[in-house]
Amino acid sequence: MRKAIDVGIVTILSTELDELKQVFGLSEAYLVRRQLLSNPHYYLSSIPSEASGRPLSVAFSVLPEKQGNTASAVMTAFFLRDWYPRLMCLVGIGAGVKAKCQLGDVVAPRVVVDVTVKLAY
Repeated sequence: MRKAIDVGIVTILSTELDELKQVFGLSEAYLVRRQLLSNPHYYLSSIPSEASGRPLSVAFSVLPEKQGNTASAVMTAFFLRDWYPRLMCLVGIGAGVKAKCQLGDVVAPRVVVDVTVKLAY
């Protein structure tokens, strides 16, 4: 059954998901397992929102073993299929650029480089 949620959050690394689970107080009790191994598992929770006057529903998941733009696109497609999120977020450590970023900063790239694609000359 599909359910619309407010926010979908994907992380690249399992350690990033572990941090989100700690911040949001998520345990295995919040885990929603999918019947097929090829489908992702999600953690479901809600966060209070003064702006909306109601709690926001949030689903969290982590990419499978492979990383990159293709894996991110596939996970986003799963989220769109399963949850209809109003907002999708990719949350992580930003390649660990400590000198330029602080914890909690929102970072938006000027350019996205797909290292999984090889140029043909």
